[in-house]
Amino acid sequence: MAGDRVLYPIDDLKTTSAQLIAIVDEFEAASARRDDLEHAVGRPDGDSRLKDRVHDFEGSWNDSRDKLLSKLKEISDRVKGTVEEVTKTDTDMANSMQQSGHGAGAARGRAVAN
Repeated sequence: MAGDRVLYPIDDLKTTSAQLIAIVDEFEAASARRDDLEHAVGRPDGDSRLKDRVHDFEGSWNDSRDKLLSKLKEISDRVKGTVEEVTKTDTDMANSMQQSGHGAGAARGRAVAN
C-alpha cells in the first residue's frame, strides 16, 4: 500500500457536518410539535377514531425518532470530529512544510494522508 493516498475533501465534510446539525435540530424541534397534528385532527363529527390513530402513530414515531435522533447525533459528532482532526492535521503539515522551506506544495482545502 506504499504510495496509496486518501483525500479528505474538507469543504464537503464541512457541508455534511452543517447539514447533519440542521437535521438534528429539525428532529429535536419535531418533538416539541408532536401534539400539533393530534389537535389539528380533532374529533370530526364527534368521532375520535382518527384522533386515536394519529395518537398511536405519533407514539410509535416518537420512539423511532428518538432512536434515529441518537444515531444522527453520533454521526454528526463523528463528522465534526473528522473535520476538526483533518483540518488540524492539514494545518500542522502546512506549518511544518513552511518551516522546512517546502511550503509551495501544501494542500489547499484537502489534507493528504499517506
